[in-house]
Parts: sequence; C-alpha cells; structure tokens
Amino acid sequence: MTFRVLNNVARLVLLIALVCPLSAGAQDQDEFEPVVLTGQTSSTSSCLSFKTALRLAAANNPSVSIAQSDLEAARAGLTEAKSLRRPQISVFTRSGIGDEGLVNSAIENQIGLRASQRVFDFGDSRLAKEAAKQEILAKESLVLSAEARARLEAGLAYIDWLDASERLMATVERADYFSQELSALEIALESGGATRSEVAEISAEGADAEADRYELEFEQQQAISRLRISTRSDGLPCPDARASVEKGVDVLSGGQTSQTYLSDALVGNAQVQALTRTASKLDLEAERQSRSRLPVIEIVGISSLTTDRRFDGLEARERIGFDASVPIFTGSALSARTNRARAEARRAEFRADEERKMLEEQVTSTHRRALLLSAQLGRRQAVIEFRTVEFDAAQTGYENNIRTLPEMVDIRLALEEARLAEIRTRHNYFRQGLTLKSLTGALQ
Repeated sequence: MTFRVLNNVARLVLLIALVCPLSAGAQDQDEFEPVVLTGQTSSTSSCLSFKTALRLAAANNPSVSIAQSDLEAARAGLTEAKSLRRPQISVFTRSGIGDEGLVNSAIENQIGLRASQRVFDFGDSRLAKEAAKQEILAKESLVLSAEARARLEAGLAYIDWLDASERLMATVERADYFSQELSALEIALESGGATRSEVAEISAEGADAEADRYELEFEQQQAISRLRISTRSDGLPCPDARASVEKGVDVLSGGQTSQTYLSDALVGNAQVQALTRTASKLDLEAERQSRSRLPVIEIVGISSLTTDRRFDGLEARERIGFDASVPIFTGSALSARTNRARAEARRAEFRADEERKMLEEQVTSTHRRALLLSAQLGRRQAVIEFRTVEFDAAQTGYENNIRTLPEMVDIRLALEEARLAEIRTRHNYFRQGLTLKSLTGALQ
C-alpha cells in the first residue's frame, strides 16, 4: 500500500514538472511579446522605456564597436612606445666571407644572442609614450562621441514615435466624431431633418480623417523601425513614457543660460575633446620627428658561438659596448617627414577650432529654439482651452438649432488643429532638449 502511494506521488510530481515549464513558457511569451494596437503596446511591463532605449543604443551601435576597436589599437600603441625603454633581446645567425690579414679568404659562421638597452635618446621614447597616451585619450573620447550619437539617434526615434502616436490618437478621435455625426445625419436624412449636402460634407471630413490616419500610422511604423535598428531590440516604446521623456530632456528648469551650456559643451563634448587630444598627439609626434637627427645611444651586449668554414671547432665570443646611430644624409627624407608632421598637427588644431565654432553655434541656436518652443507651448495649451470652450458652446447651440453644421465642422477642425499644434510644439521642444543634452555630453 505504501509503495502504491509513493508511486502515485512520484507520477504526480513528474506530471507537474512536465506541465509547469510549458505553462511558464506560454506565460513568458504572452508577457514579453509586444502586440501593436493603435499607437499603443500591450502592457507597460513589456515595453521599452526611454532610458533603456538610450542604453541599448549606446551598447549595440556598430559605430561604438568600431571606436572601441580603435581604442584597443591605441592601447597596443602605448605598449609599443613603452618598449623603447625596455631591454631588447634577439637571436641572430650570420654567415659571411671576408679577408683575414689580406692573406687569404675566410668564411665565418656565427650564431648568438644580442641584448640592447636604450640609454639616452634626447626624449624620443618619452615623446613616443606621451603621444601614445594622447592617442588613447582621443580614442576614448571618440568612443564617448559614438555613444552620444547613438543615444541621440535612438532618442529622436523614440520622440518621433510618441509624436506620431499622439497625433494619431487625435486624428482617430476626429474620425470617430465625424463617424458619429454621419450616423446621426443619415437617420435625420430619412426623416427630412438633414440634407444630402450635409451628409456629403460630414462624409468628406470623415474620409479626410481616415487618410490622415494612414499617414500617421506610416510615420509611427517608420519611427519604430528606426528605434529597433538603433537599439537592436524588438521592444516597443512605452505608451506612458511622456513623463520620463519630459524629465530626461528638460533643459530649462535649472535656469541655465546659453553661455552656461556653451561652457559645459566645450568641456563635455566628446567630439571636441577627441579633436583636441588628436592635435596634441600630432604635435608631440612632430616634435619627436624634429629630433630624428639626434643620436640614439644604447648599451649592446652580444654573446655568440663562431666556427670557420671547415667547422673544426666552436669559439665563444662576447662583446659589450655602446652603440650610437646618427643619420647623416637621407635625401631630405627627414626634413620632409618633419614638415609633414607639423602640417598634420596644424591641420588638427584648425579642425578642433572649427569644431568649437560649430559647437558654439549649435548650442546657442538650440538653446534659443528650446526657449522659443517652451514659450509657444504655454500659448498652445491656452489655445486648446479656448477652443474647447468654443466647441462646447457651439455644440449646445447646434443642438438648439442656433449653430449650423458647417460652423460646427469648422469649429471642430479648429479644435483638432490646436491639439495637433500643441503636440508638435511639445515634441519639438523634446527634440531640442535632447539635442542640447547630447551637445553638452549630459545625455546618459
């Protein structure tokens, strides 16, 4: 009896173990697979938040991976530069023929070990190491610059989706309103309470709303495609992300001026930092190249085994001493290399100055545009309030046969245009705030 009970319990446990993973897998699929509705996602828990979109874009963008590869190459360059001041050991073999005492000709075979240590090089190794360090700093800045561009691209796509979704909802409301009016007019037409002209006018407005809906659905899908390409994620934006986006791109609540943002940009903009450090690296390389005519002094030690052409016996030889190499004539190659290095350094400095100038123009214009849009946004919201009051009053008048149908159509369209203008202005402000944060290096 006890064995049967245990056997039944074991079967029950096995059945639960088989069923639970299947139900859990189905639950996970329902939870994480987004379902596209009219501008909305299935649930907030399975959507892609604004901060997550920025983080994924910075982590998965191919440009960032390329910049990181360049950074690894720069770090290898620093290791190579440091090796100039470290011992160099090599194995060599020689076989040669030459005069021995101007009497007979002798062949010598030699194999050995050579070790050298640079003693004094007039700053050549130091300049090489400093240039390599500046190269690393420049590549690190380029990584940050690539991440900033990736975040900006994803953020703009996210805002475009919110913009298209809100305008789509307003357009759907317009289509529903005219659909309801059309149904009422068709009933009234049968009893003589409406005219065919009125029915045709409302039908035309409803068709126009449907046409606008198709266009906005296309804009919404385009924004989703751009966001998925940027983030390498299939998640859809959260439908309630307006508050988080507004907080993430706010640039006016602190009261900063254009000059404050410009100062922050000159310090925090990764592209400017990269160009500045590249100019420093090239300047160090030009200084190093100008010293290429100076000697490099090394301590050299050689230990080898030598034998003659008959291989009668081996002879051990050792040598230690100082080596100094000084170029005397190179066909103007050294001068040409020095001039080229200095020209590249000047060019990098000019590019850095040009980037600072462009950055100043972008920061100033973006901040001013954000101020303008913020002021416009308050007035746009006031227009919506006034248009809503006007529409409610006109609706009452229309029901009491004081207002005509064409007047109601014009007032309803004016209300929707006010809503669309407010939506466009608000999201344009979001775009300017996002761009300004990207320019100053504050977009994370």
